[in-house]
Amino acid sequence: PSLVTPIGGVWYSDTLLDFEWSPVTTLAPFGRGVISSRRVRNSLTHRSPIQYILEIDTVVSFADPIVIDTCTSAISSVALDEDFYYWRVCAFDLAGNVGAFSGPDSVGVDITPPHIESTTVWNDSSFLGPFEIMTRVDDVLAGVDSVMLYYRRDEDLNWHARVMCYIGSEWYLDTIPAISGYDDSVRYYIEACDGSQPGNVAHDPYGAPANYYGFVAGVTGIDELTTRTRPPYFGVGQNPAHSKVVFTIYLSADALIELCIYDVSGRLIAKPVGGRIPAGDHEVIWNAALNSGVYFYSFDSPWEYRTGKIVLIR
Repeated sequence: PSLVTPIGGVWYSDTLLDFEWSPVTTLAPFGRGVISSRRVRNSLTHRSPIQYILEIDTVVSFADPIVIDTCTSAISSVALDEDFYYWRVCAFDLAGNVGAFSGPDSVGVDITPPHIESTTVWNDSSFLGPFEIMTRVDDVLAGVDSVMLYYRRDEDLNWHARVMCYIGSEWYLDTIPAISGYDDSVRYYIEACDGSQPGNVAHDPYGAPANYYGFVAGVTGIDELTTRTRPPYFGVGQNPAHSKVVFTIYLSADALIELCIYDVSGRLIAKPVGGRIPAGDHEVIWNAALNSGVYFYSFDSPWEYRTGKIVLIR
């Protein structure tokens, strides 16, 4: 059979997926029950209803599939957890004829919204603008699709939306235009959407637009705090990844750092970083010469302890 949907590694924000493939009317011989005469084989096939075996796994080898489903039609609904999956189908009949498995295809399940943090918070200020807003957004499965800055000043009747610019290491940047007068209230919030279908959406602050960040601009007699410190940062590059995984780290001071990689059993398989590294920006590349599947990382620093999932695709 030919796989119809889902294909192409598309991510879905639903745990119940419909797997569909093209119906089979004649079996190509494979495995047990092979019959050399096409005329005899076809006659048996026509007498015996064709059924299907659907296999789903997190590794493309299908060594131990997590789903093995026998189906009487060319569609099956399967409930899956968050992960990246491979699937394939073969056909068979009750006369003992078994067809070859289709080539595998892939699909992902991601029901978790992006994670938003470190959004710039403006205090009341005599500054008239424009007002720079930075935020950090990551999504470990489907990836970040878009990050929007919504703002509204006193002179605005409605919320205005701007697509934030990606500046690297999971950071996004945009500006709120300058105000036209004094004592102007400025409100803003962040909206991030991941790459699943339909996209999972997150807001910062939570509950936006009913909740939002706000400050008064153009106020006189306020001492300005002009120095803005950059917070320490840890991020994961493209995920799912292929031959390598890229980690980005920013340290505001020298620190002891430990970055470890584990397999699904919890066994430590790599330690890309383990020791004191200097302040500044660092890019750590883990060349993952491993089978496709799910792995986990832990990042330990004086500022945070963080764990997450890595999906390798071969």
